[in-house]
Amino acid sequence: MNSKYMYQSANIFLRLFNILLKFALTFVIAKIITTKELGIYGTILATITLSVYILGWEVWYFYNRELTPNYKNDIQKTIKVLTDHFFSYFILYICFIPLIIFYSLKNYDIYWAYIVIIIVTLHLSQEMSRIYTHINQHLLASTTTLLVQSGWIVVLLYYFYTSKELNLNSLLEINAQYASFFMLITILFFIKIMQIKFKYIQFGFRNFSFTKIVTTIINSTKFLVSVMFFLLGIVIGRFFLENLGLLELTGVYSYFQNIASVSMVIVNFGLTALTIPKLLQNKDDINNHRLMLKSFFFKTMYFSFFVFLFMSLATYFYVYSLLEKKIFCQYFYVFILINFAYFLINLNSYYSSILYVWKKDWEVVMSNTYSFLSVVPLFGLLYIVNYPIELVTGIFIIWSIINLFVKKRYAKKVLNDISY
Repeated sequence: MNSKYMYQSANIFLRLFNILLKFALTFVIAKIITTKELGIYGTILATITLSVYILGWEVWYFYNRELTPNYKNDIQKTIKVLTDHFFSYFILYICFIPLIIFYSLKNYDIYWAYIVIIIVTLHLSQEMSRIYTHINQHLLASTTTLLVQSGWIVVLLYYFYTSKELNLNSLLEINAQYASFFMLITILFFIKIMQIKFKYIQFGFRNFSFTKIVTTIINSTKFLVSVMFFLLGIVIGRFFLENLGLLELTGVYSYFQNIASVSMVIVNFGLTALTIPKLLQNKDDINNHRLMLKSFFFKTMYFSFFVFLFMSLATYFYVYSLLEKKIFCQYFYVFILINFAYFLINLNSYYSSILYVWKKDWEVVMSNTYSFLSVVPLFGLLYIVNYPIELVTGIFIIWSIINLFVKKRYAKKVLNDISY
């Protein structure tokens, strides 16, 4: 059997298994904890997601774009990029870990230590996976993501199916413990791989440029602002519902969002993350680049629509046949609307990729900022209209439509400016 085929098959299997575990967690979790605990867990997940990006400050956006075209041709430069990359995180951790600990203690009390550990392990695994992907080590990227981000889910499912009593505290404890264990293994393996791949990597104060690191952090701020506004556009409804004291509705809304968000994971790992490095590498070959973009567009359309249908049918079957909680049946129409919003977000990945590849950073920032700020005033209706979950869902859809069309406009301008 062809070794290249075996490699690709193994990579696809790991990605699919990772998605399957996340898919299983999003469904099973409603059986593990109460609807009110789901509400708390929903805002904890949102906090973790936002914190991971704050910790990373989106410096990968700058470093990995440098890394992709140069890692084979200039080993010394690649080592320099990686060294600066890692020391950037060292500085960011010193600045923000204390703030994350303070926020977690203030808002989540007994869960704070688990939350901080999960944030750190998620961030480190995410950065390692990105580096692996950008140097075409896709199998290692998939393995790292699977072990750290989803390995703990296997343990949780085992406890669940062996009738072990679980609650929100035990769920977060299992996540933190096993993510830490797998994180240690993958860090040791990552260091070894980097040494083999690049012959040697020397870390020391004389090997990095403090000025360049500070400059990169400053330049990356616009990327962080962009991604934070994008993520807030997705999760802010949870915080408003929780702030109103509607924990059960927060649980329903968060649960349906978590299920629908699996579609974004599928499209990202199954298509976007694999396509962007190829677009970057073929950027100078305009004709080939144009053909790749055309193919990418149709793949995004078909794949996103297929995932939308699959998620709708699978969730309908689970909610009405297996979940046995009436409140989720009562609000199932909310899931369809949320799933539609994620369908639009998945279509958006095509235009976002064009802007990323052609370094139209301010266009991305402006798109995410404009779309988020456009819908924020609408949340004031929550204190007037007595349909809270329907309202936040409607605002979510409006946000996804605005974001899609603004990025589409910018991306079309980029494509028109390219000389074919």
